[in-house]
Amino acid sequence: MKGFRFAGYAFLLVLISLLAGCASGLPFKSVTEIPHGKGLIYIYRPASVVGSAISYDIFTGNEKIGRLLPGGYLTYFATPGELELWGKTEAKGSITLDVKADQIQYVKGSLSVGFFVGRPVLMTVEPEVGQQEIAECKQNASK
Repeated sequence: MKGFRFAGYAFLLVLISLLAGCASGLPFKSVTEIPHGKGLIYIYRPASVVGSAISYDIFTGNEKIGRLLPGGYLTYFATPGELELWGKTEAKGSITLDVKADQIQYVKGSLSVGFFVGRPVLMTVEPEVGQQEIAECKQNASK
């Protein structure tokens, strides 16, 4: 009987830790107006059991855009031209974009599981895919 109680407590602890890492902000809402001369980048990470307890920061240069949580998204208005976005845990993953004014781009974040640490993975996706996947995400509340 004590074994069942212990298993129940262990399951509850695992469930709480998984939920603690998920985004809990407002549901996705598309930007209605892009500032003149800027491009819009949506950076999102679909909810997944793999790596769900790990979140990571997203940067461009030395500027922190925000923390990317499983099931969360960030918006970033970028100056046209080449832009490197990178995510950091103990490892680093990056992507380079060609930003164009008034254009919307979708960057999907995920996590590849390495030997010791999870490595951030960032990739561009087609707008149709990004629009569908980001609709399930919630806005990350803080930087």
